[in-house]
Amino acid sequence: MEVSGGTQSTRWAVSNEAMLLPGDEWGNSTEGCDAVRVDDETPLAPAPGHVLASGSLRSPVPGTYVAVNVGTALNGPVGSFGQRLFQLVGRAAPTLTERLGREPGLKSVLYSDRYLRSPLSVRMLADMLRHLASLPGGIGAGTIISVRSTFEDSAQSYTGLTGNWPSANLQRQVTELVITRASKVTPRVELGTRHNVAHHRFLQLEWIDGRKAEIRFDQGLTGMQVARRAVPFDAGRAAERQVTELLQLVVDLEPNAAGSAPIYVAPNI
Repeated sequence: MEVSGGTQSTRWAVSNEAMLLPGDEWGNSTEGCDAVRVDDETPLAPAPGHVLASGSLRSPVPGTYVAVNVGTALNGPVGSFGQRLFQLVGRAAPTLTERLGREPGLKSVLYSDRYLRSPLSVRMLADMLRHLASLPGGIGAGTIISVRSTFEDSAQSYTGLTGNWPSANLQRQVTELVITRASKVTPRVELGTRHNVAHHRFLQLEWIDGRKAEIRFDQGLTGMQVARRAVPFDAGRAAERQVTELLQLVVDLEPNAAGSAPIYVAPNI
């Protein structure tokens, strides 16, 4: 094995192929197996072939998903985030729009995002679910809504719309109440750990007739921020006060950074 930087390179040779497997002893000699490392002050020759652009690796797999380039399509008021999202997705996957436009409604909705732990991201999720609740084939009184995330006490800041909550209980309370009042359905909020919550962020929809659709977010809801200004918010206050303020929030959204943060849509899974 060999690696190279701009001015240096390193090579390893091992006496047993099993030593190439990643692990605590990788690159070290062990009983019965030898490893040799050589550092050189010159870089390796360029590898054969050519570098592939990231865009060329995002070709949709037929019959599975459609890649949606977001651009600035989600920029705008937080209170209409859900509408903009499903308009964008619907242009790429019209069968999803057609299905949401007629009854029967949804049997269940699951949103999983291990980084859904800031007031702003929860407010955005609530508006997404609120929009689904306004559609004939969307959320109804009997729909089961599940939200899966994690709690992390960063001990850095509990202020601002992108700060964490100081306790898992408060995070769960605020998330549940904001979504309940936005969608008129009380969700099941589960806070796990990084080990039992999937890394990819997704919204999964299942209808009463058994059909399913899934939307995957490259950066989840934390890929957006408040545009142009910082907004004070105390995530350590009583849950009711936080919920009232979040539901009355009037801010514009924009991406955290320029560049592509695509959404992937599987309208039939």
